[in-house]
Amino acid sequence: MNHHWTWKEIDSDWLVGNRLALSPEEIVAAFNKAEEILGHEWIEAIGLHSGSRRRGTSPTLRVVTIGQQLACLDGAGGIEELIGKLQANDASAFAELTAAHLVRSQNQNSDLELGPVVQVENRRRKPDFRIRRGSEQWTYVEVTQPDIAEAQKKAQAILSRLADLVVPIQKSFSVEVFLRHEPMDEEIDRLVSLIPDYCLSNETTPNNSS
Repeated sequence: MNHHWTWKEIDSDWLVGNRLALSPEEIVAAFNKAEEILGHEWIEAIGLHSGSRRRGTSPTLRVVTIGQQLACLDGAGGIEELIGKLQANDASAFAELTAAHLVRSQNQNSDLELGPVVQVENRRRKPDFRIRRGSEQWTYVEVTQPDIAEAQKKAQAILSRLADLVVPIQKSFSVEVFLRHEPMDEEIDRLVSLIPDYCLSNETTPNNSS
């Protein structure tokens, strides 16, 4: 039997005083969707790191993001194989889910089928999914994971620059910075100017996002 999540539980046990830029209703709905499709154990595993409980905005946002993406599977066909891969934390499955979410979010009433077997001339192919609106022809989609080596290098450079700002600060604090897109130079410069002052301030909220 699935656990039914409430805002009080998520707020106290997962966010622990932090906030996301989403309403409580959206967060609860996402947690319950993830619970319904991937199960309670999968959610609890997100809140663990090396056997220790991990709480705050990062693990909470992970559950919420996946929960919101899973909503795109409502009414879709052939989802069992994908769900199994998601539960096993297969990276390619999460790439497929993200692609399906991006495509179907434009029209939730469109028909979606995962892993269809189709005949292409004298060969049988199995694309990741196909989608269509009303009586239109099917559009077949193959998802490939991008080469993230260059993106990782850029992210690591930004992380190192921000980390160098806080290492010399002789004070207890906690700060989390979330980047919703690849930042431009002027955005990084703004973070560089804000973070030291924030860490040295007497703010009671231990989270800052950008």
